[in-house]
Amino acid sequence: MAPVVGQVDETGNVPEYRRLVHREAVCLGVLLMAHLQGNAPDWPAEVIRTGRVAFQPEEIGTSWAEVEGAVLALPAYARDVVSWYTVVDELTADPEGGPARLKAAFD
Repeated sequence: MAPVVGQVDETGNVPEYRRLVHREAVCLGVLLMAHLQGNAPDWPAEVIRTGRVAFQPEEIGTSWAEVEGAVLALPAYARDVVSWYTVVDELTADPEGGPARLKAAFD
């Protein structure tokens, strides 16, 4: 698995990060948010497949574990960096059950 920006390896070095192709990352994000919001994900999936854009994590150089970690980090990022309010906030509103509810969306 390729390193992520800001990740430090066991020797204390910050490895170089990989580059994702913008359209692939955007398509993955569109599908994830459509699923999380219950917004008819079949339609964007059809458009993305018709356009022959890779979107599966393994196809674009990442993993489901990294995608899950990124989505689980969204509430803190939105709160601390950009002050956005998204459906992810709704899924994580309960400090006890929220993270589990968001994680369940990946199952």
